[in-house]
Amino acid sequence: MVLPLTWVLCLGSFFVTLYLIQRHGLLEGGGLVWVICLLLVPTWMTIPLNFVTIDARSLCASAILIGFLRQPYGSQPSKGWYFSDLFVLAIIVGMTITQISVRNITPVAPFDHFREFGLPYIVGRLFLKSASDIEKPLPVFSFCILVISIYAIVEGITKVNPIELLLGRDWYKGADDIASVRFGLKRAYAVQTHPIYFGLTLAMTLPWAIEAAVLAWNGRGPRWWQLVPLFSLAGIFCTGSRAAQLCALATLATTFYFSAPRLRPGLLFLLALGGIGFFLFREQIVTALENYADESADGVSYVKINGEQYEYSGTKHRDLLDIVYKEAIENAGWFGYGTMMSRAPKDFQPDERFNSIDNHYLMFYLQYGYLGWMLFGFLAVSVLWNLLPSFLYGVGPPGRFAAGLFGAIGGCLIAMRGVWFSPDFASVWLFSAGISVSLAHWYSETLTGAGVAYRV
Repeated sequence: MVLPLTWVLCLGSFFVTLYLIQRHGLLEGGGLVWVICLLLVPTWMTIPLNFVTIDARSLCASAILIGFLRQPYGSQPSKGWYFSDLFVLAIIVGMTITQISVRNITPVAPFDHFREFGLPYIVGRLFLKSASDIEKPLPVFSFCILVISIYAIVEGITKVNPIELLLGRDWYKGADDIASVRFGLKRAYAVQTHPIYFGLTLAMTLPWAIEAAVLAWNGRGPRWWQLVPLFSLAGIFCTGSRAAQLCALATLATTFYFSAPRLRPGLLFLLALGGIGFFLFREQIVTALENYADESADGVSYVKINGEQYEYSGTKHRDLLDIVYKEAIENAGWFGYGTMMSRAPKDFQPDERFNSIDNHYLMFYLQYGYLGWMLFGFLAVSVLWNLLPSFLYGVGPPGRFAAGLFGAIGGCLIAMRGVWFSPDFASVWLFSAGISVSLAHWYSETLTGAGVAYRV
């Protein structure tokens, strides 16, 4: 039942997107389907075909790219190249070089890397022709965010995922064990494959929810839009993900920083104080995070690594990875061990829990070496650099939106210290990275007098 339905969703997303682009344009037509695929279509509904994965997001993005190439904008969404464009391209090339170096390359591998990294970024790059376009997708974003947030709340309370129950798929079996229950709620993951991925997806769409709520507050949107951020935050709480909660907090903080200029010195002081406190009291903070997640409910747990015993918890898992993969880290070199890491050395009797490398930066380094690790770091910095001027000096909706996006992307970068770059939320991050170019271009136009003036 699942496979035929997956084919219908994948092919339907492609052809419906092409049709709507022809009828209504790239943003009004293609953007509508993209947001639905991004937020409502289950991410586990994929079709692996000879080293290439087919899913609704990728086919929708491909249709948007085809639609743009057939009918380009009269004026491009941005002029020239930005560093973030070059680093996305460089990452795809770097991943391909690694696969060649470990002799695990296939003719379609570059296309799969492009599907994973390039397509979501390109959609974000094309999504907004101008800063005024931010308001156009708010109806579909508000609807989708509200739907999946309510879904997560229901899932957390009832401990049942309706879609998986209907389709006979149970990703987390045994909803009463500590791994899937937190704060007395089942850790909701809705249409994705893990609570952290889903929580980060909700957190990174929070700037859209905030923008809709502000418009509704000013009488320029339906009243129910004002509730969307609240439901989104409730949905994030129901995931039980501390990473997602951190990302949401960063989004709210940067949005508040932009909206309250008089309080900025105080906020910067609190940020500096928090950073210093983290480095001075790291062990105490780790313990507090364990207690917050109730990881010590069943007492102290231990694990053996290379014959030595270590205290174990979900929070300590991330630090212990450095010990488990110590030899692999020392020998990864410039190109790493490839996507599957089949040649990476590790403890000869590893605990199965360490098969999960819950640290994007460690995993990306092991896969693609110094080259991939550095290129991703450059991409992250260039995306934040795109948003920084609009965040600090912009005005009106574009500035506020850039501020929220800066916090969401930056917060997610911090959160990825405890989660790998899963396509579930990676597509949202890369899509947001693409949007950063449009906001950077808008700000450069305002400096030259070509942009549109906004009221705060």
